Amino acid sequence: MPGSAQRVICVGNTSDPNKFAVLQLPSDEVLAEGVALLPSEAEFHDGLIQGSWNIRGLNDPLKQKEVRSVILANKFSLFGVVETKVRYENIQSTMAVCFPHSWKAIHNYTTGPVARIFLGWDSAVFSVSPVFTSDQLIVVEADFIQDKRNFLLSVVYGHNRIGDRRSLWEDMSC
Repeated sequence: MPGSAQRVICVGNTSDPNKFAVLQLPSDEVLAEGVALLPSEAEFHDGLIQGSWNIRGLNDPLKQKEVRSVILANKFSLFGVVETKVRYENIQSTMAVCFPHSWKAIHNYTTGPVARIFLGWDSAVFSVSPVFTSDQLIVVEADFIQDKRNFLLSVVYGHNRIGDRRSLWEDMSC
């Protein structure tokens, strides 16, 4: 089945200039700087899961409806879609079909000829603020509305050519 459920990583100290410092941790330990993994799956309540899908083009209305169906069937509360290839004039209508009505969404159109990445979230579960956007990356800070825990989330869709991907690695090391 398209899409995949994953538990998210919590970054307690989002003031660190290197937003990807958590990736350098040797284990899943809690540190003085406030970086830790979220509670175990048993400690989560329903709906706090994320999914993603490399859709390989999202201009087809049937694919748009399938994205929505996957979100609803799996009770996702965050969902990233990559390789969307949606032209500017179709972005709003495409997002309206893909994401449930109570959801909010962002895209990365302003950095390239088409929107390559969409990120949608249930606004009853999360408050989301963009941190960084490029043609290959969207980074957001997401806050659980219920208990104010927060984490950074990156949705990545890299270019095929190594030379074009260099800017992605530069962006991720800032």
